[in-house]
Amino acid sequence: MQASDRSSVVKEDQTRGVGADAGDLRLIALILRHDRDLEGSVSLLRRDRLSREARVRVPECAELPRFVSCTNWDHQFREGEREVKTRWAFDRRLWSVVVLHVQEADGAWRDGVPNEMLDVTESLALANSDALLDVEGWGCVEGLTLPLWANEAGVLWSAFPLGIDQGNGMPTGGR
Repeated sequence: MQASDRSSVVKEDQTRGVGADAGDLRLIALILRHDRDLEGSVSLLRRDRLSREARVRVPECAELPRFVSCTNWDHQFREGEREVKTRWAFDRRLWSVVVLHVQEADGAWRDGVPNEMLDVTESLALANSDALLDVEGWGCVEGLTLPLWANEAGVLWSAFPLGIDQGNGMPTGGR
């Protein structure tokens, strides 16, 4: 990003029509200060959005069972590609998918990679959050522990644990 581009950062969120808050400005400053590449900046923004959602949702779900899981979830990872079968476990205390398996064409399950975990987490936390609350209506189940299938494909807790650094309010974790 060039110096002239830096001065044109707007403090207005055009999508909601409200001014940027201190967290937005801190995140923009962090990106500019470290001259993050575009992909890194987008990833940081995505994780920050989830962290903000987690700050609200985790306390709301404190009395509910910790985990929500689904063994038959269709998900489209990229625009224009076909949907694939996934199974996932979502941790309501981290507000993140902590186990993701993706079904291959031959029917075998493989561990989801971090970008896929982030994508499914966003889908659940931001676009389909009803699935995390009205679990039966979405074909999901909730429980106090991870489902038994969670370790079948490989690494248990192959997680993208999204946390919030209490010192600066920035998202932590992930790979």
